[in-house]
This record gives sequence, C-alpha cells and structure tokens, in this order.
Amino acid sequence: MTARTSEEEEEECSNLYLPAEIWDCIFKFFDGDNSIFKSLSIVSKQFLSLTNRLRFSFTITDKTIPFLSRLFHRFSNLTSLRLILSSNLRDDNDFNALLRLISTFPNLSSIKSLFLSNCCSNIPTD
Repeated sequence: MTARTSEEEEEECSNLYLPAEIWDCIFKFFDGDNSIFKSLSIVSKQFLSLTNRLRFSFTITDKTIPFLSRLFHRFSNLTSLRLILSSNLRDDNDFNALLRLISTFPNLSSIKSLFLSNCCSNIPTD
C-alpha cells in the first residue's frame, strides 16, 4: 500500500463537497438536537454556519447576558427564548432592562415563545 500525497487527499475531499442546501436537509433530521449540533459545529466553519442557522431556541442565563448581541447575531433564526436567571438578577428594574434590551434586536421578530424561570413576578406591559 502506497501513501497518498496531499494533492490526492485534497482531490478526494473536493469530490465530497455538498452544497449548503443538502447539508441543511441532512442536519434537519437531527431535529434541533443541540448536543449533536455542537459536535458538528466543531468539524468545519461550514458546519458551524449551518448549525447556527438551524438553531431555533436559546437559553439566556447570567453568563450569556454580556454576549447577547453576538449570540443573537450568530443564531439568526430563533423562535424561542428561555430566561433562567440567578437570584441577583431578579430585581424588577434589571429584569425590565433585560427584556427591553432583548426587544431591540431586529432579528428576533420571529420569537413565538418566551419561557421565564426564576424571574421577577411582574412582567412589564411595554
């Protein structure tokens, strides 16, 4: 058995190319399983981009709040948000400010579900 050259390996890889639309169809069979998407996103930048588009739910925690702008830009097709906050962010003013911040992101217009856990009991009307 002879060793393959890098050119032969590169040619073999280029023959395996599939367009993004085909990968979308394949990834949809995983039914939004974020653990599988996380593994796939490590494989290549193309897979990372595809799995980001196919993610429809996101959980906001204390640790993710500073990165919301980047995360909402990265996951552009979100339809469901879960807010799970620690006790130090349960203050009504902080909670209202967080909801206002979330409402300013233009790509979140398709949000259909908002789950609140450990949050304030008063939800603002505006």
